[in-house]
Amino acid sequence: EPTMIARLQPRWNDLWERLQRVGGLHRGDRDAIFQQLVWLYTDPARGHHTLAHVLHCLKELGEVCGQLDLAQQFLVEVPIWFHDAVYIPGHRYSEEYSAVFIEQTFDELLDPDMVLAFGNMVRVSDHRVPGCDVPNEAMQTFLDIDLAILGRPEAEFDAYEEGIAHEYRRVDPLTFRQRRAQILLALHTRPTIYATPHFRRKYEDAAHRNLERALGKLATAQ
Repeated sequence: EPTMIARLQPRWNDLWERLQRVGGLHRGDRDAIFQQLVWLYTDPARGHHTLAHVLHCLKELGEVCGQLDLAQQFLVEVPIWFHDAVYIPGHRYSEEYSAVFIEQTFDELLDPDMVLAFGNMVRVSDHRVPGCDVPNEAMQTFLDIDLAILGRPEAEFDAYEEGIAHEYRRVDPLTFRQRRAQILLALHTRPTIYATPHFRRKYEDAAHRNLERALGKLATAQ
């Protein structure tokens, strides 16, 4: 984790500086907020929802930043840092708790409408609503970034599945496999997994192949 922290801290500092320069950020303890995020994401109980996931999301954002205006970039980038800050495996309110956390963090530091927009971005990261059905391009991009792992090479996808299984290791194995299969099948049977042209081109086909393979493994596991 020290290496991951060293890679992420300059990116956080850069984001903070941009929020000050063009986002109207005033006050706030940059380093204390970063340390709090690190503490949350380095919980040993986590397997996928870690600092590595945050870094991967930021890399994916880097590829599409040029397609977003400054306001949209903030709307995607800031929630990336916070969207899994509170993560309780299987708990339906994890995203809501994370949304409240981002809203409390930036309360009275940024424009209230922007803070509420951050919270709402985090709320949709439960993926109950498909990206194609959310109301704006920034939200679609954010959801596609969060699901990018589905279309990554087989070894990365398998590591992701192992990470999820680690997070649910206290759940009865049969129950876990049944619930996991429901989630993956719901994604696999959507008209499209990704809402934006960039991510459809990059990951759609590979994501379906990975999901089909994972569903097969879950069906045959003992």
